[in-house]
Amino acid sequence: MMLSAELRSRLSASSAKPVLTALHLAAELAQTDVRAFEGPLLGWRDQLGLRLGGLQGQERLQGLLDFFYQDLAFSSENSHYSSQGCLLTSVILERRGGAAALGLLLLYFAEDQAIPLDGINFPGQLVLTSPLKAGAFFDPLAGLWHPLSDLELWLRGAKGNWQRLKDKHTEPLDNQGLLLKLLGATKGALTRDGRLMEAVKVTQAMVELSPDNPYLIRDRGYLLAELDCVAPARKDLTYFVEHCPDDPACPLLRQKVDGLGAADATLH
Repeated sequence: MMLSAELRSRLSASSAKPVLTALHLAAELAQTDVRAFEGPLLGWRDQLGLRLGGLQGQERLQGLLDFFYQDLAFSSENSHYSSQGCLLTSVILERRGGAAALGLLLLYFAEDQAIPLDGINFPGQLVLTSPLKAGAFFDPLAGLWHPLSDLELWLRGAKGNWQRLKDKHTEPLDNQGLLLKLLGATKGALTRDGRLMEAVKVTQAMVELSPDNPYLIRDRGYLLAELDCVAPARKDLTYFVEHCPDDPACPLLRQKVDGLGAADATLH
């Protein structure tokens, strides 16, 4: 469950490009050489630079989207909720992915070409905005722009009809926030697919990014408990109960911790 020293170094570097850090993590999970996937990525970057030569403003932004969705034929087909749609090794190989993976790839290319494009702090799937398309947001899954007024409807669909859009929901995410967005989707997808050991490693990467977040430590504890890693699971869940005593889940978690203690005593 340990992360490599190189990956931990990338996670601790605020200047590291999120898509490259996520690619290194995916390659580590697959136990494959990351260079096999960095090569195509760098090649596409160079092709895009040639394609956009001489274009300005909105034409450059549209050129990026045409290159990504038409020339490279990236799509979300059958990938949005799967772990394969989150792991960038698979996304680059198959050119299919979920919103976070596709969005981070677009942001990587946009940054390289000095095209203003941001991922925003929206609580649902990753969506993008650009000052070149004022009053609109971009859905990486569909490859389409939507009126910004639709974003509150998306928020209600994701979090409940009582939700209202606030300024914080449209604030740009920094590199850490973007990476956490993708890793959160990856953790959930791996868990649904029953790939719990890999889910623990992804959660550990998230803890490296946000070490004082008790909810990430709780999630790691849940996964460790499912893997019968009794002592570290009990430590993580106890940490959460002590730091978030008013959380509604705490009574059940205390029972879980007690059960883990009994299991540990039986093992010994």
